[in-house]
Amino acid sequence: MSWGFLIFLTILFWGLYDVMYEKISSLLTPMLSFLFIAILQVIIFGLGYFFLEKGVERTIINKLPILLLAAILLSGGNLAFFYAFKSGASISVAIPAVTIGIAILGAFWGIFVAKESLTLSLVVGLILSTAGIYFIGLKK
Repeated sequence: MSWGFLIFLTILFWGLYDVMYEKISSLLTPMLSFLFIAILQVIIFGLGYFFLEKGVERTIINKLPILLLAAILLSGGNLAFFYAFKSGASISVAIPAVTIGIAILGAFWGIFVAKESLTLSLVVGLILSTAGIYFIGLKK
């Protein structure tokens, strides 16, 4: 499969998942929601791991610090996003603002940490993205 198709699937799945936050936030508490989501994810990923990744290294002990940090960051982001909806954020503002913000953060990480090249098109894209967050936030 091409990476472009896989990115499309990621956008589709995560985009629909993000849209569901708005609905879930009015039905359940954040902790209860994430508990059930996490339990289901463990089952889904556990089955996927054992059936799709045969022969892959089975020990993760030496990778636990980075995995723990990733779990903490993901959980913090999920809770903040959930509470944004509980605080009255509209779906048409919250999802685009978060998505664009993540793209900007990813671009800066690529430039400063991964040492990727800074191109004119990337600079223009970052400026337009930042302006986009500003204008999306103006929606009332």
